[in-house]
Formats: sequence, structure tokens, C-alpha cells
Amino acid sequence: MTQVPRTPTATYRLQLEPGAGFDAATRLLPYVASLGVSHLHLSPVLEAVPGSRHGYDVTDHTRVRAELGGEAGLRDLAEKARARGLGIIADIVPNHMAFPADTRLNAPLWQLLRDGPGSPAAAWFDIDWAAGGGRLPLPVLGAPLREEWDALRVEGGTLRHGDHHRFPLRPGTESLPLPALLDAQHYRLGWWRTGLAQLTYRRFFTVSDLIAVRVEDPAVFEATHATVLRLVAEGVIGGLRVDHPDGLADPEGYLRRLRQRAGPDVWVVAEKILATGEHLPTGWPVAGTTGYDALRHVDAVLTDPVGADRLTADHRRFTAAPADLGGAWEPTVRRAAREILAEELCAERDRLLRTAHRLCGDLHTPEALRTALTELLVHLPVYRPYLAADRPPSRQDTTLLARTADLARSAVTTAAEARAVDALHALLQGPDTAAADPARSPGRTAPGAPCDPGTDPVGPADPAGHSAEGPARTAGTTGDQALRDRGDAGLRTADATGGGTPAREGAGSPPEPDATARARTAGRVAPDEGGSGADPALRVRTAAPDATSPAIADTGFHLLAESTADTGPGACAASDAQDFRARFGQVSSALRAKAVEDCAGYRFTPLLSAAEVGGDAGEPALPVSAFHAHCARIQHAWPLTGTVYATHDTKRSGDVRAALATLTEHPLGWAELLTEVTERAAHAGVSAPDPHLAWSCWQTAFALAPDPDPSRLLDATLKAAREAALRTTWTDPDADYEAAADRFVRGGPCGAPGYAVARFAEELAPQIRANVLGAALLHLTMPGVPDLYRGGESVYRALVDPDNRRPPRLPERPLSGAADPGSAPAPGAGAGLPAEKLWLTAVALRLRRAHPEWFGAHAGYEPLTAEGPTGDHALAFTRSGQVLTAVSRLTRTLEAAGGWDSTVLPLPPGRWEDALAGRDTGRTARRPAFQGKARLAEMFADRPVALLVRRDGF
Repeated sequence: MTQVPRTPTATYRLQLEPGAGFDAATRLLPYVASLGVSHLHLSPVLEAVPGSRHGYDVTDHTRVRAELGGEAGLRDLAEKARARGLGIIADIVPNHMAFPADTRLNAPLWQLLRDGPGSPAAAWFDIDWAAGGGRLPLPVLGAPLREEWDALRVEGGTLRHGDHHRFPLRPGTESLPLPALLDAQHYRLGWWRTGLAQLTYRRFFTVSDLIAVRVEDPAVFEATHATVLRLVAEGVIGGLRVDHPDGLADPEGYLRRLRQRAGPDVWVVAEKILATGEHLPTGWPVAGTTGYDALRHVDAVLTDPVGADRLTADHRRFTAAPADLGGAWEPTVRRAAREILAEELCAERDRLLRTAHRLCGDLHTPEALRTALTELLVHLPVYRPYLAADRPPSRQDTTLLARTADLARSAVTTAAEARAVDALHALLQGPDTAAADPARSPGRTAPGAPCDPGTDPVGPADPAGHSAEGPARTAGTTGDQALRDRGDAGLRTADATGGGTPAREGAGSPPEPDATARARTAGRVAPDEGGSGADPALRVRTAAPDATSPAIADTGFHLLAESTADTGPGACAASDAQDFRARFGQVSSALRAKAVEDCAGYRFTPLLSAAEVGGDAGEPALPVSAFHAHCARIQHAWPLTGTVYATHDTKRSGDVRAALATLTEHPLGWAELLTEVTERAAHAGVSAPDPHLAWSCWQTAFALAPDPDPSRLLDATLKAAREAALRTTWTDPDADYEAAADRFVRGGPCGAPGYAVARFAEELAPQIRANVLGAALLHLTMPGVPDLYRGGESVYRALVDPDNRRPPRLPERPLSGAADPGSAPAPGAGAGLPAEKLWLTAVALRLRRAHPEWFGAHAGYEPLTAEGPTGDHALAFTRSGQVLTAVSRLTRTLEAAGGWDSTVLPLPPGRWEDALAGRDTGRTARRPAFQGKARLAEMFADRPVALLVRRDGF
């Protein structure tokens, strides 16, 4: 039996789902082990909504998911994996749980809805009870309540709505007439369409069927982590991937508690999305991030900056997009952020405003505070600051907030708004700074004092509390000022019966975005605000929580018995100032994810490969020196961080992005192609409904050439159009527009006009090959622990979810040649790019497994510089002086410059052999060897990449 290393050398991500659970993963073990990875990386394994294909909608933290095979199946998988030298890494979801249609599935939520804010379950969830008048708005109805009346009924002691929704009843109300029964509950049912501004529970981003969990409460942490930590202690699970820690009240505090409970040697990585120039907080007790920062640098170093600029100019001309609607990156991001704050996140914005007004008193008008808060959130260049209650802001966050305040101050138009920016900036810096702020009112609520919702000028989150009304998010007027003027655009007048977000079921309900198709981040200490919870007008006895009831039994719920009363909803467990600082980070990260990853990323589309999670569409290309600087810093500070090139969340797989990046090497050819196919589509009567959709769809078809699948391309195109929200949206789909998009996709890119795209892709095939192989080798040998997304060991071309959730066809037998590293495929098109990439992947992974010290915590990273006229087209480095990576980049412009010619790569001392060439087996050439100044024309004669190993080390 091969011993499993404590720290992974490489991981292989599997997406588990019903029908492809632990048994299916077990059958893949021979193949996965033969690739050379050390650990399986599993998607969430705890109980989730029945049928869920991703598992991030957890319903029960105490049980391993039955649809995957249960705990017995997981243990069997772990045992058989261990026999093959493989460990298990598990994905955990601390930020949120499912808010399922049948709320019985979530026992703590069921108890909360039944017993209200006085229930111990209230400590689990981040709810503003005061804003809801002591009740929880549930916007789940497909129409106004008066139209849904006949669909509501009491059945089996529960409230049913249609065939899917089920809610508990407050004890003693079961026999009331329906109107009185509804009024007596701790929740209020409403129409999804009017409920956006009325939400009082924090969500995962804008996904209303995921409710945030307050793991900052020690008892909640224990209840939600006991099973996973038990499996870690017993050796079933050997490492953890933490999903979306930025959504937590105090990410660092959470990670410290997790580290303390899991132990010092367990490999833990955090899914943190870093903006350009941002670094992971040094105090986080993790191995590093999950690796989107690696993806960003690999993509960017293979992108031509000159060609990217040309594509941007051509995109602006072709689409005629205004600067803030896709014509330029930063204005597009700012407009998207303002729209989302005014609509999808208006409830979260208003909760911050209520707290800010209590803190600032009457020295700032609600309008000035709203404008100031909006500008601070819009101009924050990262997902969030980290502002904890028990420690001052870091120097990095202090500088970040100061710069953001300067930008916000320059964006406002009145002196009153500028003073409000200063006041909020002071609050964010902490109590010492805020105490010196002359704008603080002596009569305001003191930090730590009970909140008084009665003085709230923003108003409660109920129908009576929002009077402003504005247009839906569309491609209306342009300009930042116009959007500031419509600050309450999303606060629509609500239906008198209540309201909410898009229903999960029900007639007229729009499709809810998938729970994992989003980008990442959120917040801080998040105690619940004000209100006693009980409604004295209701003379109904509230039953004491029953931890032995069928809905609660075996959930670990008894662990909440020790929670103190002042930490639950209905009392201010921490000061308003602490809450404001924490919640600002939570809202800012949700805003960044929705505005940048989703909305702006689908509006600004000159180069689709740059509009990626963790990417920077405004700076799509980076020089070789930036790549080296990143790798050197990572090896020094976070040598065991995760690295990825494709994930379940990437909008396009790595190989799709690698192909798209080649367009920057031939922008003139792309412009000519676009003119040709536009004319051909018009002649065929299948013109695109608008040029923006046409540009993106033709680019995607290019990446999938020569045979894009119509249904896959259409799904991705419609999702992009709805996320961009220029002509159609998730909540208000334009049927005519989407029908025109359907006709265009099928008759254009997937019809006869698409043949020209296939020819163009064939012309760029050498560049695509160089990018695919180069990106793979960089990912597998740069500092960090590479995570391979299922199927990504070979050519894997996937689009945004659900396309990237489709199970690939994977063999169940060991990879051919696993025992004989000499069976390298012949280079070039004859072997096929999929075989070449698979071989490269296996060689690199086996090398990491055989020599972990060359790549691990104490390894070295040494950049190499090519000498000669085309040296900038080579990217090379060594690891620990034993293995050398060299890749070709921007090979079309390299060819135009005369090729490698006399360019050489000075090698470290020793004799270096190319591991990718295999050994002399009679059908492949003898492995090339190099020393001294190696001629790149020889090194890259057979393939555009090389993986050299010192002769005495391989």
C-alpha cells in the first residue's frame, strides 16, 4: 500500500451528484491514481436538497448525503482510495444552507419558522427581525397572495402551498381560519416579484434559496462542523476546501477556529478571489487560496497585450456600446454595481443604511448617507476589507479604505454627501477613529446599546416601508450621475400581501440562478438587530424548542442549548458600529461578485477568456516578469496554496480560454471573420438580435470549433444575455429576443455560416496547441498544489454551468503506460492534442508525486531568461534546480518575427533531458538532452513546451 502524503502533491476534483456518487468515484480510482495525483477532491458531501447536482445547498450538517452513498459509502471510498495511495479532500460550505421549498429538510430552519425569534434556532441565521416587524418575509409565491389563495391549505399540521412548499405552523394556530392562521405565523408569505426590497435574511449573493448561517456563534460552528471534523479526526477526510469564506462575519476568526479544531497538519485552502494587486491576509491560518490567482496569471501571460487592445477597439466599434454598458471596463463595472445595489441587493443596502443612520443620528440625511454608502461600495476595488471587532484594521485595509473614500468623495456632487462619506469612512476604520469624528451625534445610539428600530428613517423592510419606485435594470440612460439619481430604483412598491425574491417553484416563477454559478465573497460579525421577536397582539403560546422532535432529531441541534440569549436575533449582541463594519464587508463582496463576475463580465466582452472568475477584463495581459514575480511571492509566502485552471465555477474551461487567447495574436483575422460571418448570417436570414450577443456568440463558437453543439451554445448564450441584463433578464425574460437568439445560434454559428469559423480555428490550430499545452504545463509545475478538474487532464472544452457540470466520460482502468513512462505519444497533430495533453499531465503529475520535495514547502523557484531576438516568447523556470519548465508563448507573432532562430535559453549546470519525449522505445526518438545554452529551436522542435529533468534526478 502506498502511503498517502499529509500534504497533497496534486488533487483531482470530482463533482458528485445523484447517480454519480461514492460508488462511481470508487470505480475511477485506478485511473485517477495512475494519473499521478495524491488526493481526490470531492464536492460537498453533506446532506443537500434532493436531486441537487452540486451539493452546496446543504440541509443537514450531521449526515453524509444519502444520495451519494451515505457515510458508509464515503468510508468505503476513502479506504479503497487509501489502498491506492490516494487521500480525500472535502469541500465544506460554512456560509449558508438551503432554504428549501419543503422547509422540513432544514431542521434548524423549520424550528425557526415554527417558533420565531425566541427559538434557539434563531442563533443560526442572519435575520433582521426588527425590519420585518418581528416576522420573516418569505417571498415564495408565484403571484400575489390574493391570486394564490386557493393553492394554500393546512395538511398534516403544516402549511402547504401547491405540491412543493411546506412550512411549519406556530403551535396553537392549526385550527384558525386561513387568514388568521397566516397572520399568526412568525413568517409572512408573499409574491417573489415584490419581495426584493423586503428580504430580511442574508443570502448567498442574490440567491434567495440559500440562507446565510452565523458560524461566528461557537455553538452554531460546532453544530455545523461536528460531522466533518469527526471524519477528519478519524482519517476519512485528509484536507478541506473552504467555500466562500468571504461571506462570513469574521473570515479570519472562523479559519482560526477551524484550524484549532481540525489540527495543525490538515491541509486547508480558502476560496478567496483576489483582485489585481491584492494579497491573501497574512493572518489566515490556511495553506493558501483555492487558486484563482494562478488561473489569472497563466491566462494573462499567454495573452498578447497589443492584440487585446485591438480587440477592445474593434468590440467598441462593432457593438457601439456606450462606455458604461460594455464599451470600457471600469465604467461598466461601476454602472453594474449601482444597478445591483439599487435592485438585487437593495435589501442588503438598506440594512446597512438603517445601522448607519442609528450611528450618525440626524447630522446626515438619509439621502446623503445612501449616496455615500453607494459610492463607497461601488469604488471598492476588491471584494471586501477585513474589519474585525477584536482587532484594528490591517495596514492594507486602512490604506484600501482611505483610497476608496477618496474615490467616493470625488464621485459625490454635494458637500453634504462628502461629509457623509467621511462619517462612514470613520465608522469603517474603527471605534477609535469614529470617536474623533465630529459628525457623530451625541444623541445617537451608543455602540453596544440596544437598537431602536423606531427611529429608522430608511424604514422597515415591509410593504409600508418603501415608497420609491424605479425602472428595472435595463440598457436605459447612461452615465454614473443618472444611476446615482435613481438610487432607489429597485425599491419597488410592494404588493400589500408581502413579497420577496424569485420563487423556487410556482406558476410564473422565473428560473433561479444556480446556487454555484456565481463568483465569491462577503462579510463580518453579523449579529442580529433589534426587536423582542414576540408579537404581543397574538395570544398564541409559543412551544418550547423540542430537540427530540422528528424535524430536529439527530441534527446536532442540542448543541445550541448553551447559546446565550444576547447573541440571538431580538437583541444587539454587538454594537451597531461593529455590525456596520462587518456587514459592509459582506455586502461589498456580494456586490463585487454580482457586478464584476456576472453582470459586467457579460457586458464587456472584447476577449471572453479575460472575463473569468479571478480574472481582470480590464488588464487581460501580463508580461513574463509579472508571472515570475507572482510565482516567487507564492513560493515564499504560500508554497502549498492551491492552484486551478478550471473549476466547477469557471465560466469557461481552461482549454476554451486558451483557444480564445489566440485571438489576441490575430485580431485582424478576427475582425475580417466577424465581417464575413455577419454578412453570411444576414444572407441566411438568421441575423443576431443585437451585435453584443453576436460578438460573444461567435467567439464562443470559435473556442468550440469545429463542431459547436447548438444546445450547449444556446444555453450559454442565453445565460450570458440574462446576466448582462441588457435586453433580457432572469426575472423579466424577453421571449421575442430569446427566440431570435435561438434562431441565430442554430442557423448562424451552428449552421452554414459557422463553417468560416471552423476554417479560422484551423488556421490558428498551432497557436491553440501551444496555449493548451503551455497553460497545462505552467499550471502543473508553478508553485502551489495543482487541482485538476475532472476531465481536464485531456482537452476539456466546457462553458458556464450547467455545461461544466456534465460528467465527462472517464475510463475506469489505469492510464495506459502508467507503469512505463516511455510510451510517449508521437508529437504533433498525428497523435491529437487530447493525447498530447493527457501525456503531459501524467508525466508532470507523476514527477510531482515521485519528488514532492522539488515542488513543496521548501522548494525553490528560479526564473530563467532566454537570450536572443525572440526571447520574450519563451517563459522558463526551474524548481529546486532539478526540473525545468519551458513554454512557447504568442507563437503567431513569434513566427512573424522569424521564429526562434538564434535564441537560446541558458540552463543551470548539468545535463537536462526532456521528460515529455519518453524513452527510446523504438517508435520515438531518443530523449533529447540539453546543457549550457540550449537552442530553443531544438528544444521546441517537436512540441511547443518542454519539461526538462536533470539526468541524475529522473
